[in-house]
Amino acid sequence: MRYHYLSYSYADSTVHSGAEYDANSIFVFDSFLKKNLDIFAKKDKEELKKFITSYINHLENFGESFFHLIQASKSNIRLYKLFVICYLALLIFDRLSIF
Repeated sequence: MRYHYLSYSYADSTVHSGAEYDANSIFVFDSFLKKNLDIFAKKDKEELKKFITSYINHLENFGESFFHLIQASKSNIRLYKLFVICYLALLIFDRLSIF
């Protein structure tokens, strides 16, 4: 959730994401998604629909791309080292159990 949150942006300037680098899933759900969904629900139902569609599409594309990156790191020692050196190994590899 953290990496998607950091990479997501929405056309509406009132939606801000990626400001909290230590965001966990609770932060993303409560402080980002719920807050913005409440704002759009009160403001404009069509804009709410656009935001939800945008978020889901971006999350799906992000997940696919991230999965391929992790798969590539199995055979690319430079990618593997990059993840290990950048601390991502503890956050990702351990949970995916790919090694």
